Amino acid sequence: MGAASEPADSGDARPLLGKRCLIVEDRAEVARAEAKILGLAGAFCFVARTLAEARLAVSRAQWAVALVDLALPDGSGGDLVREIASREESTGLLVYSGFLDDDESIEFYQLGALPFHKEDLDAKDLVVVVRAAMARASRLRLQRRPTRASGMVAKCSVTAPFARRFRFTKRQSETFDLLYAGIAPKEIAHRLGITEWTVKRHIQDMLRKCHVANKCELVALAGRTLAGESLIAEIASARLERAERSR
Repeated sequence: MGAASEPADSGDARPLLGKRCLIVEDRAEVARAEAKILGLAGAFCFVARTLAEARLAVSRAQWAVALVDLALPDGSGGDLVREIASREESTGLLVYSGFLDDDESIEFYQLGALPFHKEDLDAKDLVVVVRAAMARASRLRLQRRPTRASGMVAKCSVTAPFARRFRFTKRQSETFDLLYAGIAPKEIAHRLGITEWTVKRHIQDMLRKCHVANKCELVALAGRTLAGESLIAEIASARLERAERSR
């Protein structure tokens, strides 16, 4: 099985102190670099170099975050992401790939992962992105909890930033939150206590606001927007903090 690394001693604040990080990466030099960065932030890192090792690690322990490369020697890291996403635990997910298309990005984002190209991320930002993934996992776990009143939409909405950006009304936001989760208009109507005709009217209004032709394009736009804004905001904030400290 892969190698484990203990958190390194450091006088600086360690934002990942005590967190268990699973690194699923078959390239030894990349895995070592990631483990070193996260270890300095206080994390306990375990490296799995194959899909089989990663599955064994997931079955035996609970992880705060998993960094998953899609290209593994014995299978696709995407299968592991889907398996982790289906579990009850609140595990942050980062999906690495040099070849990640829009459809894959949208799928993984909807599963709760933060997908990105390794080349687009500075090593200094890795801790920031890991923390963002853990925070997103926690929000998603809250969202999945049943609300007090049957049929009500959870207050913690993953799609809220997208809804605010395009000025959705409260009811449009509730409708889109369910639509983005893959729920059909008829079931959305049942959950919200409105007619299916009203749901379709809300969808048409959202298509007009977003300048897209159909529901698929609407969900795709949301996936790209949410994935991009989440990472960009976190990384920009971290870079600004570093710049301030260096003055």
